[in-house]
Amino acid sequence: MKTLIAYYSYDGNAALAADVIKQKLCDSSNAQRPEEVDVFRIEVEHERRFKGFFKYMWGVKQIISKKMPVLKPYAIDFDQYDLLIFGSPVWASSPAPAIIAFLQQLPVVGKKTAVFCCCAGNKGRSLDSMKSCLSKNTVAGEIAFINSLRQDKKEFADAVGAWVEQLALSGAERR
Repeated sequence: MKTLIAYYSYDGNAALAADVIKQKLCDSSNAQRPEEVDVFRIEVEHERRFKGFFKYMWGVKQIISKKMPVLKPYAIDFDQYDLLIFGSPVWASSPAPAIIAFLQQLPVVGKKTAVFCCCAGNKGRSLDSMKSCLSKNTVAGEIAFINSLRQDKKEFADAVGAWVEQLALSGAERR
């Protein structure tokens, strides 16, 4: 089995989650070899960097305007993967526009997928929005991680590990 973890991260929470997911996929009872799990960071062509209040206002504006960012080019052969995991931060109760742009142009049908989001407390409709972009695929799992970078590392790793075990055991098709 080969897995791709594709994520967008602005502050590093989703990046941390993606790294721990890979680690746990390789440590789980149905362990994959590290070379069987690829991690891909989705990048925006001209990303603006803000902090504090301005970051939140900019993020809200991105969600309200529904303007999709231009993504940096990438070359991924999705056919080689058995499981596709997608992750995003939550902005104004929605996934970041970069992950939506990525998922909307995703050329896959009939794949086993999973989604995760990273938030400060309220996932809003972020997971549902991501799943709706994957409607032609099987969504085998979803999870929201709260304050990934601020959590106790062991507690966070344990939560990720439990979710990864659920994904490995998931044979039931959920959409």
